[in-house]
Amino acid sequence: MQCPKCGYVLADMETECRRCQQVGVPAADPIPERVTLTLAAAETEKECPRCGKATETEAAACDKCGYQFHPDSSRAERYQAQLAEEARTSPPQLSALRRTLPSALSWSIIGASILAIGIAGWGLFGGIITGDEMRSLADSNSAAAPLRRKPHHTASRSVTYKVAGTAAQAVIMYHTADGNLLALPESVPLPWSQTFKARVGTALLVSARPVDPTGTVIVEIDVDGVPQKQAPTLSTDGRTTQSTIL
Repeated sequence: MQCPKCGYVLADMETECRRCQQVGVPAADPIPERVTLTLAAAETEKECPRCGKATETEAAACDKCGYQFHPDSSRAERYQAQLAEEARTSPPQLSALRRTLPSALSWSIIGASILAIGIAGWGLFGGIITGDEMRSLADSNSAAAPLRRKPHHTASRSVTYKVAGTAAQAVIMYHTADGNLLALPESVPLPWSQTFKARVGTALLVSARPVDPTGTVIVEIDVDGVPQKQAPTLSTDGRTTQSTIL
């Protein structure tokens, strides 16, 4: 049945129009099956608030006037409800936090104070050494300081070991660039030389013994082409050795 004033389709036994509020609409005859099917379909529709046209519930806009329906706000409503619930329950939690915070903070301050006192006590009492120990430490530092200092222009220098003399062959051993003592497994013919790069502070040594006891050997260490002035030493077995610090 339709409203006689605006034509809006009324449900069975309705006496007031939903659109124009017309009162006293007479009840219609029993609705035929065709109208019943139309009403069942109308339950899935919604009314446009601008023009009043019935539109499908899932439609985003009105087919007649183009009115944009608002999207489903159920998710936003649930989020707002969750925020409201958290706001309602947060005051007791904050109160409990305020009650426990001073106690935990106090214990943290006490622990930090104890740690600071312990460190300060170690510095005052555990770190005290005697005057002799201080002098010994200063002497050791001053003795080792030249070895740790490096020249500004370079970190390594060229080293050349030289062995010569009247002997035809000699047994040779020397310090390598990393400070290890290397003895050649066999005698070598003279003259002999070995050149390498070594860091400043490396201990240098070259030693040679003639294979023929009647022969003699002369050893020499050159640094950047300059012979070192340290005098070589001669052992009882005829070995000649020269050493220095780079």
